[in-house]
Amino acid sequence: MEDIDEKRRKEFKNYELEKEHLRRKELEQMDEVKRAEAEKKHDEQKKKHADHPKLHHPVSQLVRQWRWPSQTTSPGESVSETVALAVPNCITR
Repeated sequence: MEDIDEKRRKEFKNYELEKEHLRRKELEQMDEVKRAEAEKKHDEQKKKHADHPKLHHPVSQLVRQWRWPSQTTSPGESVSETVALAVPNCITR
C-alpha cells in the first residue's frame, strides 16, 4: 500500500513539474503584454486556489446541526456518531 501511495505522489509531482514547464515555455513565446496578462491570470488562479473555505471536521457540532436540523436532540445521545455518520443521507433524512 505504501508503495502505491509513493508512486502516486511521484506521478503527481511529475505532473505538476511538467505543467509548470509547459506554462513557462508558453510564456517565453509571448510578447511582453500578453506575458504580463498571463502572469496576472496565473497569480489570480493561485490566489483563488489558496483562499478556499475551511473544511469542517466530519463530527463537528456544525456538521451535526446541518445533518440533523429538525431533531431537538443530537443523534449522539441514542446512536454513536460514528455509526450515525456512516448511514447514508437518504436513510437519515
